[in-house]
Amino acid sequence: MDISLKYIRESRKEFTEFYTKNFSKYFSPYLTLISIRLGITPNGLTYSMWSAGILAAITFLYENIILSLIGCFLLIMINIFDTSDGEVARLTGKTSKFGVTLDKIAHFTTNIILIYCIALNLSNFYDSSIPIHLSIFLILVMCSDELIKELFLSQRLRSDMNSSKMEISYNRNSNAEFIVHITASCTGLYHILPLMIFLDWFLEIERLLQSIYLSYFLLINLLKFIVRYISVQKKLT
Repeated sequence: MDISLKYIRESRKEFTEFYTKNFSKYFSPYLTLISIRLGITPNGLTYSMWSAGILAAITFLYENIILSLIGCFLLIMINIFDTSDGEVARLTGKTSKFGVTLDKIAHFTTNIILIYCIALNLSNFYDSSIPIHLSIFLILVMCSDELIKELFLSQRLRSDMNSSKMEISYNRNSNAEFIVHITASCTGLYHILPLMIFLDWFLEIERLLQSIYLSYFLLINLLKFIVRYISVQKKLT
């Protein structure tokens, strides 16, 4: 079958995630088309996404604005890779349970490495170990949140797994939860942090906006974990 950009756009599923729906979907078809023509597998794209995330994290270890801007670009590319690997999998019929698991592992480890590397950068800048301590706390919160989600899904196994996932996802009809999702999810981090880094550099205000945003990210994720814990506890009792 001769696959074109038009065919990719028309045959893909409807996106619900904010950044995918409003940004990544406009760029992913080009990467999808190139990947299919070059024979790059969905898992190959996931490994590329994984590499982009880790490289982005490494760039933030250095006091160099060029490297930081490259890191920002790589962060934004994470969601484009993520969108494209799903498109390639569906178009080539190469969906697999391993691919789903690999995608989760890639996101999980990327988030941990990214947060810790940013904390190291802020720790050096402020000459304080507080950012490192806060990053470890944030990583523990995020790991606990993921563990709760996985345990909930394992306890509520159904033929329609998507229904179980929706029970613990954010309420799309709530404006407050929607704002939390687009600003304090990991996908939000990939898009908002680059903006904060650019504005800090452009406005010459050092790490002010980065620090404010990451403090907000920590606080909201802690609250999300507490709310999810209570919600899952109620649903499983």
